[in-house]
Amino acid sequence: MLLVVGMVLLAMSVIERRGRTARARAVSALADQIDFAFSTVDSYGLVDLPFSLFLQSGRGTAKLVISGTHNGLPLQIFDYEHRAGKQRDRYTCALLTIPTGCPWLRLVHENPLTRLADQVVHADVKLEYDDFNHRFLVNSADRKSSTRLIRRVRRAATCRR
Repeated sequence: MLLVVGMVLLAMSVIERRGRTARARAVSALADQIDFAFSTVDSYGLVDLPFSLFLQSGRGTAKLVISGTHNGLPLQIFDYEHRAGKQRDRYTCALLTIPTGCPWLRLVHENPLTRLADQVVHADVKLEYDDFNHRFLVNSADRKSSTRLIRRVRRAATCRR
């Protein structure tokens, strides 16, 4: 019985390792294809940045980092793995550094919980676009600047369609 449990655990470990290796190979191939550098570890200190995803309780690590320049701006794309207890989540994140000063801005998908919280504290930045307001929660230290920024981004995205 103990031998069977050991064999099952070993098989699960091998399968998980193969999955990670396949992902690393795929990310490395993507980096080669777009002429970016590839690293299996975070040498940029990405998880130390003040993003709400990174500030959740538990442990987080950035892995499989590809970095380079996109339209003249530094870009890092990486896998962020977050562990809290037995739960483990993985996200693919991108960080594009733009040479400008912007107010703090958080843009996340709206859900029933964020809608309820907004009813209580009214902290959400509202725009004249009802569909956008329904789909996204926007918080900012500077409502006016954030509204202008989001309008510009929406306009640029609409023009590209």
